[in-house]
Amino acid sequence: MSDFTPEVRNKALWSNDARRFVEGRGGEVYAEKIGAKPLDDLSNVEAVQMGLVMQEPIMREYARRNQIAFKDADYTVYHPKESWMASHFDYISEDGKTLYEVKNLGAHQRKKYGDDGEQTIDLGYRVQCLHEATVHQIENVVLVVCFGGQEICGYPQTFGADLMDLHIREMAEFWGRIQARSFDPETMGDAAKLVYRQDDGNKLIATQTLEHAALKLKAIKAQIKDLETKEAYRDWE
Repeated sequence: MSDFTPEVRNKALWSNDARRFVEGRGGEVYAEKIGAKPLDDLSNVEAVQMGLVMQEPIMREYARRNQIAFKDADYTVYHPKESWMASHFDYISEDGKTLYEVKNLGAHQRKKYGDDGEQTIDLGYRVQCLHEATVHQIENVVLVVCFGGQEICGYPQTFGADLMDLHIREMAEFWGRIQARSFDPETMGDAAKLVYRQDDGNKLIATQTLEHAALKLKAIKAQIKDLETKEAYRDWE
């Protein structure tokens, strides 16, 4: 799909970018957007490819059990006001009121989630769902997960306007830093070496002192920022 080319991916923040940001991988996203790191080739990653293969069977079984009418949402949407926010989607209810995001996860990840029908899910995927809801302007998203190939659960998420606004502000600050080539060790320190490895007019050459300072600042501030971000995103629970 043309939407997955670097030229398109690097002109916006996508739901997967938002997930990685809240997981502490903002530097990885930053490095990709400025061209310091190529997008990962996932064509030979079996876990990713199997997730795509299993996506439809998982959704169909979940829909059968819950008597849900749904359709493919194989399109791209940009936020109506924030054109730098974009997302792909898996499925949408026939009435257009609920998005469905489908995941095929290992059984070892089950402990991060609540029972079927509850809201408790991994924070990264919660923010991915929030990003999708914000872009599509739909309040309801259900994360449908198959654990270990044997247990299918659905986790309904409802996002109000306040949380969507918070997400836009968080992502706008991050996107602004990307556009300004303003590297922030506090939120992007995971990719300091990638960003500083060469000078093409947009990046700096890393010195041992600069790298040490960046990593030290990351160690001091990352935990505080991480706790603040997670607390903000958990306010809706």
